[in-house]
Amino acid sequence: MENGFIQQTFPQCGFCSSPGPGLPSISVPAGRVNQLLASNEPPSDYELDDFKKILSSGSEHLHSLSQRLSQVRDLLNQLTAHSIAVENQLLISKTLTNPVRKVPCEVLEQIFSWGMVDPMNATIDSPDNSLDARDFLWTVSQVCSTWRVLTLSRPRWWASIRLDLQAPVPEERGLGPLQRFLHRTTPQALRNQYVELVGPSLRPFIEYRFALHLERSGEHTLSIYMGSKRDISAHPLLPLILSSSPRWGKLRVSFYKPESFCALEAVSDSLDSLHELRVAVFDDHKFPSSWNTTTFRNAPKLQTVTLNDRPDFFQLPWSQILNADICGKVMQILPEFENATALTLRPTKRRLSATATFSSSHLTRLSLWESHHAVPEGTIEFCFSLMSLPKLLSLELHYHGRCAKLPYFSLRTLPSLTSLLISAPSKCLDWSNTCEILHFLPNLESLSVEATINSDALFHTLISDQPSLRRLDLTGSDMSFDHKKLLNMLDGRRSERQAVLTELILPVPLMIVDTEVWRWSSIWTSAVTGGLNVVCRSHRSTIYIIQDEIPDVSNAPSTSRLQSS
Repeated sequence: MENGFIQQTFPQCGFCSSPGPGLPSISVPAGRVNQLLASNEPPSDYELDDFKKILSSGSEHLHSLSQRLSQVRDLLNQLTAHSIAVENQLLISKTLTNPVRKVPCEVLEQIFSWGMVDPMNATIDSPDNSLDARDFLWTVSQVCSTWRVLTLSRPRWWASIRLDLQAPVPEERGLGPLQRFLHRTTPQALRNQYVELVGPSLRPFIEYRFALHLERSGEHTLSIYMGSKRDISAHPLLPLILSSSPRWGKLRVSFYKPESFCALEAVSDSLDSLHELRVAVFDDHKFPSSWNTTTFRNAPKLQTVTLNDRPDFFQLPWSQILNADICGKVMQILPEFENATALTLRPTKRRLSATATFSSSHLTRLSLWESHHAVPEGTIEFCFSLMSLPKLLSLELHYHGRCAKLPYFSLRTLPSLTSLLISAPSKCLDWSNTCEILHFLPNLESLSVEATINSDALFHTLISDQPSLRRLDLTGSDMSFDHKKLLNMLDGRRSERQAVLTELILPVPLMIVDTEVWRWSSIWTSAVTGGLNVVCRSHRSTIYIIQDEIPDVSNAPSTSRLQSS
């Protein structure tokens, strides 16, 4: 081994400026060395002298290499430590120069707003709980002083409270000093009222967080969600929760047990601020047949109600309700909505019977749903036959059964209607019946269809029978018709001097394959330049016009010319 090889392989470092004594190389040919190693034959005198020279200087050379290896290890450790220090400085600098530190409070406010869950949209299976220390508001308020000041200065955020009352509050032991601490730090107004509740059976931290929510919400009305599959009547937090009832503005409850609803009757006379109520009843077949509750009967400001089932369970001030979404035996309470302006009805009664006609001069929006288990079919048709709605402006018909039976119309049925939605996904409507309905709606301005469109009858009707139509929404439809018929409709409405269609919403781009590309391009260009705004939900392009070289489209060449808009 030569010194040059050592200098090239091992770096010169520290006080050792030279590579140290060299080790002479073996001059005996490699073949001879292998022969000696493979046998017990002694080397010759010349060969023996060569090997002894190496042995005499090898120890010194090995010691020199060990010294240099130690120096290299020290250098490696120093460089590694320096590298770690540099990485740490880079991380600190990157963190401290992050643009998020300069985000204005107005932008942070918008970001935080998106991170919060509206209690009115919470569900019983949702893991969100405002009293959980991992909840959004508790987390962001502890990131830095700026974020804390921002969250604490927005009382409306703290006025939204989600309460998961599923599990009972476990007992705590040895919390005497903690309870005394909470007694000192709980807001004074709450301390005087709830000090007797702080006992060994209540988790002080959870009570304290609820008290802080109330304090930090200021004077804002509260938006509350309460949900549980258990009976909450004996829940330790319930007295504290009910004491805030005068501030409830929006309330959503999801209960499985009738006892849970009865537990709220204690505050039936203190719901002076309640204006929106959403109730979810589960396992209603386990409720007593004649059961009902008066919890929400005295709510002078209540105007919006949502019930997922059994409206007969609840005594509500129906006459003052303006906006309602009701599922269940809706026909029994329908006459009570004498002042409602917007109704969503989801009948589920299996046996329909004629009741008194519902007439309203206030109702402007109506949505009728035929649910999956609605029996018999034609529920919407039956419900609609009992109604007289001269001021109705918007009507939605949602079908999910085996057949979509449209209601009967005449010129006097809905004289003021301006918006119509017919939803029957994956089903073919009776287009002759549909077109007949449209014939009796001369003031219609917006038409939305969600169904399988396999006929061009609809577009023939829109040419002349809808002089005021300005919006056509086909989102959710299966457009199994010749798309040229839609362009013919646009051209025909212009020729008939009808109102200009200003908005067209498509589920997929239009596909036109024809030899007269110029003709369809001209119609489309005229419509767009005339004010038509076209939106395609699934694609950037809204139309493809392909040059067909031969009459048979199926044999058209793959090199057809493509034009997109």
